[in-house]
Amino acid sequence: MRFKEFFLFLTILLNCILFNISFLTFFSLNDESTLGNSGIIQNSVDYRVEMDFSIDNEDSVFPLYLKCARLNNKTPYQESQLKNFIMPSEKNLKSLSTYNDNYSNTFDYMKMVLYQYDKISMKYQYKIRLSKVKFNIHEKDILPYDYSTKIFELYCRKPDQLYNINDPELIKASHSIVGSTDNPIEKAKKIFNWVSQSITYEIHKGDKGASWTYRNRKGDCSEFSSLLVTLLRIQGIPARRVIGFLVSNDPTLKPKVGDVWSYTNKDIMRHAWVEYYINNIGWIQCDPTWHGEYFDYFNTIDYLRFTEVIGSRFFFPDNLTLYSFFTTPFYSSSFDLKIDYKIKITVISVIKGSNEFDFEDLIPITTMSVVGIMFFYFIVVHYIIKKRNLKKRVELKKMKLN
Repeated sequence: MRFKEFFLFLTILLNCILFNISFLTFFSLNDESTLGNSGIIQNSVDYRVEMDFSIDNEDSVFPLYLKCARLNNKTPYQESQLKNFIMPSEKNLKSLSTYNDNYSNTFDYMKMVLYQYDKISMKYQYKIRLSKVKFNIHEKDILPYDYSTKIFELYCRKPDQLYNINDPELIKASHSIVGSTDNPIEKAKKIFNWVSQSITYEIHKGDKGASWTYRNRKGDCSEFSSLLVTLLRIQGIPARRVIGFLVSNDPTLKPKVGDVWSYTNKDIMRHAWVEYYINNIGWIQCDPTWHGEYFDYFNTIDYLRFTEVIGSRFFFPDNLTLYSFFTTPFYSSSFDLKIDYKIKITVISVIKGSNEFDFEDLIPITTMSVVGIMFFYFIVVHYIIKKRNLKKRVELKKMKLN
């Protein structure tokens, strides 16, 4: 092999070695992590979420009860830390208690007195990690249900106006979609696909429920979710609706460090999706509204949604006749109050998995390869020059001797 060919071969070989080392190093730092049985966190985003609420009272003095849902942990896809909570002033706040309900929601329950022309303010600040989670479940991982557990009482048998599991039309529809020998995952997938493909997206005021949605074949995320939950429950699969708000309604969005979004009560993007329960696996997330030809949201959820409440609508004790109840953000009020809130969402870090590879990720790999090749060229050129100089010195020495 001639020297030039050998030099070219070494250059290509070194380039390949450096590229592979860089590539493997990159993905060893950005690998997927496993969650229990079949659950995989593919990538995560850390957000700082700042919520500022204000209530202006232009009416007379009266008692006020506030029930505010916290953005608490919804493992595995939402890990939350409450960093700061600024309460209403002592003049207005009479009592504050924090409690968990049967559906794993956390609430701040406040009793206050509002004086005329008062302005009440509250602030929450969180650090929240949202993860894209994908479940790849094998049939051997699915264990039989234990129908005596509380999960079935809460999420399968309870009659509900939104989830009318006794509706003959819904019962017939649910059984016509699935096969008698299907396991729960197969049933869930068939029902999920049917709902996604059969319902036309159309925004509605209020919550229409599953029966109305089935008959009219249209609705927004609330209707998609209610129908999916009901058809799953008819099959004996525990299911529940999840309510929260979105960073963005663009499924292709890939947040970057420093990205900031700001919303008010007028433009917050509220959303609802679904979880269903599989024994030995746990709660599995899916979104029938966003599922489509280009985006797969069966047994997966992304890092673009914050969960507020799951499982059921929440209520105040029956003996309270004067109250206003809210989640964060606020839903509604029983009084003539001016309610405003602002939510600021900031990306503070991004943890990418191997399935989240962008072209900019090639920059450090390419840089390392280029630097390596330049260094190799420098060594080779230095060697060639040194060898030539040595040859010249030998020839000069010979000439002198002659």
